[in-house]
Amino acid sequence: MPSIVIASSKQKADIRVTILKRLDKYIRSEALFSKSKNNAFLFSVGLSVDSLGNVDDVFFSENVSKNKTEIIMVNENLIRDIKKMHIDDFVYKNRILIFPILFKRPEDDKISNLSEFLNSFSSLWPVIKKSLNVG
Repeated sequence: MPSIVIASSKQKADIRVTILKRLDKYIRSEALFSKSKNNAFLFSVGLSVDSLGNVDDVFFSENVSKNKTEIIMVNENLIRDIKKMHIDDFVYKNRILIFPILFKRPEDDKISNLSEFLNSFSSLWPVIKKSLNVG
């Protein structure tokens, strides 16, 4: 069965690789590889990072539709694992970070599900629900 490999170079830690490694155990690679040839799936993950580099909240694009939830298990465990991240780079502190994620097989050379893909692209921004802190 094909597998998904997430690797990084020996350069400075790349936050994208860290996020993908957190997502790794929630990806159902067999579901991805069982999809029709040239089907691509696009969604985004948003992180709210506080001044200390802690991940306060995690958001997903509204388009995490049935096809994507077959491929990635978005649940409380995933959110908890992402929130365990500590981000040391001061550039990311006190920010909302948005990471688009594209799932496609390495051998695919075009996009057959273009209509669905364009819908995913147009709803790529995560849904941020601001909670009211009373204190």
